[in-house]
Amino acid sequence: MYLLSIEFLNNGDIKGVFSAKADTQGFKLYGIPRDCVQDAINKLDDKLQGIYFLVNTNEKGSGRYLYVGQTKQGPSRLIDHRITKPEWNMAYMFLAAKSELSLQTVDELEALEIQRFTECGNFKMGNGKPNKAEPSQLTRLYSNNMEETLSFFGYDVNPILDQNSETQSPLPDNVFRIKASGINGLLEVKEGPQFILLKGSHTAKEIKEYVTKGTKEEQKRLIKSGVLVDDGVFYKTTKDIICKTPSFAGELCTGRSSNGWSEFVNENGQSLGDALERPINKRGR
Repeated sequence: MYLLSIEFLNNGDIKGVFSAKADTQGFKLYGIPRDCVQDAINKLDDKLQGIYFLVNTNEKGSGRYLYVGQTKQGPSRLIDHRITKPEWNMAYMFLAAKSELSLQTVDELEALEIQRFTECGNFKMGNGKPNKAEPSQLTRLYSNNMEETLSFFGYDVNPILDQNSETQSPLPDNVFRIKASGINGLLEVKEGPQFILLKGSHTAKEIKEYVTKGTKEEQKRLIKSGVLVDDGVFYKTTKDIICKTPSFAGELCTGRSSNGWSEFVNENGQSLGDALERPINKRGR
């Protein structure tokens, strides 16, 4: 999924309401600052429905405020939240026409996102204890795309590691850490080159729909053989995994498409591709 363009709806005012065009399967994302709610109501159809996330963009790191809700009346739903929820200053609303989105899917999405953002541990949730979500395959697809779009704005459902933990200690020169937020994935490079995802690395539990079939099949094989074991939000590797390419390692760690040559970096922030002086046009897999 790629964020393709952003349009500022208040005569180009970058501090006002914006819409974002992305591959969100029928949804359109709208960013609505707290003090621009009325502008959004004036510009958008009140018959739109979908899911929204209330956040405080002034907060950084773990423990940031986040609230998940649903609307059947477009941005008008935010009027009440301006009175009852003082914590937020930005709403990210994923909206679609009622003809394109069933109420059952909206209900499933809300339950799933509350559960996932609560379990990841990154945020101070404004919601109560989540109910167990039972989403359909279509709802999961919508969820994947919404979460990937939110991560573009810095709201990642992957848990953030403790920066003082052992996993953040200095790396040997031939070991690279994946840049993705919250993922402890370490790749050792040996002569050849040979790429080894080290024992103790975390990998994603859910491989997204668009990721190559081979990665999904290998994940299933590794789970069955006990190389990947449940470690809460992630799987954890019980022994080293030899990877054909760094991009396969990246996909296994993140659960999404990954260019491992650029996503794995050394202690100095230099990418794997640059460290091995690999030409840019040969960094695909």
